[in-house]
Formats: sequence, structure tokens, C-alpha cells
Amino acid sequence: MTVTLCFFGELKTLTGCERDQLPFTKTLSLAELVRMHPAATKLLAWEGHLLYAVNHEQVDADYLVHDGDEVALMPPMTGG
Repeated sequence: MTVTLCFFGELKTLTGCERDQLPFTKTLSLAELVRMHPAATKLLAWEGHLLYAVNHEQVDADYLVHDGDEVALMPPMTGG
């Protein structure tokens, strides 16, 4: 089972990649999946502030990931 992670904004710079695939063997929430990424320690600084979209639909951090999902991780949006 795999899921594709897509990083946007500062998160792309932070992780050093735009897209990454993670294997998983059990049902996980998005928050748990983020903790599995090699850049997890950097991403955890954003915990509680990340915006998530799965297959182009905004979801909460407790959403359960399914095989083949495409997960977008975005920093909070700001404007001026």
C-alpha cells in the first residue's frame, strides 16, 4: 500500500521535494502518516497548522488514508 504526498509552499522547501511516496501497512490518519515521512521532525513544527487535501478534497488531520490516495500538505494561507 502506498500514498503520494505532495508538498506546497514552504513545505516543499522544508522537505526538499515536491512529491514523495510512502508505503504503509496499516490504517493511518494523516497526522500519523506525516510522522512517518523522513522530514517528519521538520514537518512536526507545523503540526496543528497544516492544511490537508486528499484526492483534491480538503479533509481534517484525522482522515484515514487509503491505498493510492494523493495527499496534499499545505501551510496556512495568508494574504495581504
